Parts: sequence; structure tokens; C-alpha cells
Amino acid sequence: MLTPKTIRTLPAIQTSRRSTISTKLALLCVALFALLGGAAYAQTSNNHSRPSPIPNTTKYRNRGLQPAKGRAGSATLTVRALLGKDGQTDVEMTTGSLDAPQLAPGNIKKAQLKPLDQNGEAIYARNYNGLTGGGYFKVTVNDLHHFQQVQAQTNIDGIDARRTNVVTVVETVKKRPDLALSSLKPATGLVGTPVVISALVRELNGDVGATANCVLYADGVEIDRANGIFVDAGDAVTVAFTQVFTSPGTRHIEVKLENVAPGDYDTTNNTIAGDLIIVQPDDSLNYEANFRDESNTSTSKEDHISGWNDPQFGWQTSYGNENSGESGSQAVSLNGYARQYSSFPYQFSVGETSDTATSPFSDTLTVEQGGSFSFDFGPFHYTTASGFAADDSQNVRVFVSNVLFKIDDTTQFMETTVQYDRFAGTVTYHSSSYAKYWYRVDGVRVDDYDYTLNSSNTTASGTRLPVGSQFGLNLALISGDTPAQVFSASPTMDITSSSSAFTNQPPCIAWRFPDPPATIYYSGSDCEQSSFTSVVKSGSASFNGAQ
Repeated sequence: MLTPKTIRTLPAIQTSRRSTISTKLALLCVALFALLGGAAYAQTSNNHSRPSPIPNTTKYRNRGLQPAKGRAGSATLTVRALLGKDGQTDVEMTTGSLDAPQLAPGNIKKAQLKPLDQNGEAIYARNYNGLTGGGYFKVTVNDLHHFQQVQAQTNIDGIDARRTNVVTVVETVKKRPDLALSSLKPATGLVGTPVVISALVRELNGDVGATANCVLYADGVEIDRANGIFVDAGDAVTVAFTQVFTSPGTRHIEVKLENVAPGDYDTTNNTIAGDLIIVQPDDSLNYEANFRDESNTSTSKEDHISGWNDPQFGWQTSYGNENSGESGSQAVSLNGYARQYSSFPYQFSVGETSDTATSPFSDTLTVEQGGSFSFDFGPFHYTTASGFAADDSQNVRVFVSNVLFKIDDTTQFMETTVQYDRFAGTVTYHSSSYAKYWYRVDGVRVDDYDYTLNSSNTTASGTRLPVGSQFGLNLALISGDTPAQVFSASPTMDITSSSSAFTNQPPCIAWRFPDPPATIYYSGSDCEQSSFTSVVKSGSASFNGAQ
């Protein structure tokens, strides 16, 4: 069993308390932010113990089902068929790249769709003639089902001179990707120091990956964003933001997924919200620690019936398919702070323990100063510094800041903060403010948006430690002062396990081709039943009042 350990610090530096300190500090921070245009720190380069960020334009992995492609002469054709929650299937054809802003070359002047049966035989044809929309054509139909194959044939002009290119491809119908948000944290933060806010993004349908913009709101106002994140089919990633709040109080935080491409199967799970309590520190080392491990199992079963109503040649078949998949993620965090001033560089060590782990996890990092700022305004003097270190092989990130605030050379306020994170998912995407605080030079981005790997193996969903009924952290931060100050915490979290399951069985979708008044036609129905089971092991611990 894990043995709870005490919180140990060097004796706290005692300072006079005044009822007006919080007000003065808040006013100072507001003035500071106004002068800086919202950029709190002038960052300098610090690559010590850091993974190299990768631009979002480079997908970390893309193992989902891909669109079908074909070629004739110099003309290429890409076809994608995505089934929505409403039973409608969007079939897209392009001579260029899907979801790209550039105009596709040439002109698709004729297109034909032939749904195929389970033997690969064409059932009937839909013809679209006289098209003048350039190299992109899209049609929505209601008679295709999941994993059905459909043949697309196009006549393309304007690419090879004096020649019409006929390109034929066979595409498989896929479910549109379903991005969903979960695991918003933390619940508390400090006035005047960078708070790393994160959320987990999953793709639930398992067929196709998706890109999106992930946007952070506070009290309904956008305050940060990460554009162009990508989640592979059936995978999970973390998006990390950073913000500095200049006054105490409760902020209503929302993270939203916007501009999902190629569209979202279910938009009701694209927002997650919670309250973030911003506090003034007291004269003690405090912390909030959290652990969450999630294991998911999904299954889907589909039944399809179709028939031709001609009495002489009529036939009817029934067939279906069943699929299942598993996924999981694990996240650990600790936010700690002390009303003591300390200096860079820091030595940071962390150990994670579990009552069922055969090999406890540990890591050690050096945190050097990455950015600093000093501000004088009359009798007010404010100085702060921050640093960041990471070990991408262990998926460890640590953020350290210190603050010193004086009035007429009399110390009014000081603190040291440490935030430890082991993010869930395969990669962690960086928001605009996160990159400015922790990665960039002078608060300016080098790349538009980027991410880092949570594991050296992108087939894995980050580090996962076995856990039973208890989970523990042993964390120590040793300052560069002489003598050194030691900030440590050893929370033990009792783990509770909860499970949830739901089954989704929407009404069967009936279709018919061609539409009335035709007397001989194809008709059928598509039925689907899906289930999702999630087992969550979680625990938390907090400590206030250590001297």
C-alpha cells in the first residue's frame, strides 16, 4: 500500500499582510497588461530538456480510411463518401485536394454514381450531366450505407488539351468523423502567473480523422486558440492553452471545437465547460493533484436490406457487419504554489507510484529560466520569471514561475508556482498563448501552430501506468538559491472506478431509387446499433495550510 507523506518546505518568509495588497496587485497587473498589449512576458529562447515542436501542417499520423483515387492521362480524381448521422451521404469528387482552399484544375462535366452490392455488382446508376462547377463536384444521396462500395466515374475537361479524360474509382462509404471534448482541467489557478489549461479531444467513429480549430473562452469571450489540430481516426490528443488572469475570482471556461473538417458527425459533444477559480496565494505550499485513466470499448452492428420490386426478377438480400475497437488514455497533474520567492535554475524530480505498478515511473529535469519581466511604476516594482522543461520520452512537462512585488522596497507579495502535467492522448497541441509563453522567442511564433509527441511511439496513446485502488505522486522542486529552497509534495489519491455504457439504436433509414412516380424501383432500409462502454479510474487530492 502507498504511505501518505507530509508536505515539506523550508520555513516560509514572513511578510506583512495588508488588506489592500490584492487590490494593488490587481491594479498593477491590469496596468502591466495594458502596456504590454496582453503579452505578459518577453520570452527568450530556452531549449533545455524540451522536445522539438512539429507544425500542425505535418500530421502526426493518418491511419484512418483514405479516399479513393484514380487517374487517366494527366487528370487525377479523388472521391470521398461520408455518411452523416442523419443517414445522408455526401459524395465529393475533385481533381485537386479535398478540404484545400485552392481551386481544383479542369472541369468535371459529367459524373456517374453506381452503388455496388456485396458482390461488387452495380445495382443502378445516378447520372449528373452538364456540370460547370470546375474540378469539384459534390452530391448528397440517401441510398448508401456504412462500408458500402460505390463506383464513381467522371468525364474531365481542361487538363489535357483536346482530350476528355474518363476516370473511374471505387470508394467505400465511411462514417463522418466525430470529434468530442472531455477532461477539462485544472479547476484552480493563481493571480498573475501562467495557468496551463488543457482538454482531451477524441475521434469516436474510428473511420476518418479530422482537423479543427480548438478555441478557449472565458466568460463568453475568446482568450486563446489552437488552429488546425488533427485527430487521427479512433485516437485522442490533448490541446494545451496558457493564460494569465490579473484578478481573483471565478471564470467560466469553455473549450469549443470549430470548423471541423471534413465536418462533424455529432456537434453536441464539441463543447466542454467548467469553472476555473483564480486565487491569491497565502503563506503556505498548496496543491491540487488529479489522476484520470480511461478505457473505452465500442461496438457497432449494421443490417442492410435492399430489393428490386419487379415481380419477375425481384430479389431480396439481407446482410450486415459488426465492428469493435478499444482505446484508452491517462493523465496526471499537480498544481502547486508557495508564498515564497525562489530563483532559477530549478532541479525538478517526480515519481508516480501505484499499488499495482511493477515498475514505478520517475523522471528528473532541469528547469532553466526561459522568460522574465520587470516593471516599475512609481513606488511599485513587479518582477517575474518563468521556465519550462519537458521529457517527451516520458511525456513529462513542468512549468515554473516566480513573482516578486514590492512597494517602496517593502515586499508585499511573492510566490513560487510549479505545474506538473502528463497529458493524455498521442500528441499535445499548443495554443497561440501556450507557444508564446513556453516555446517562442520574444513572445512571437515561428510556426503558425504546432504540437509535441506524448510518446516516442505515435501508435501509443501516451504513457499509461497500471493502477489499482491508490495512486501517488512524489514531487520535489529545488531552487537555485544559496541555500537552496525545497518545495515538495507527496499526495496519495484514493482511486474510484466508474463505468458508463450506452446503446444507440436510431430509427432505420428507408430509401428508394428512383423516386415516384416510377413503378419499378430499388428500395431498402439501413439499420444500425452501436454501443460504447467507458471505465474511468480517477482520484484527486489537495492540501492547504502547510507551514
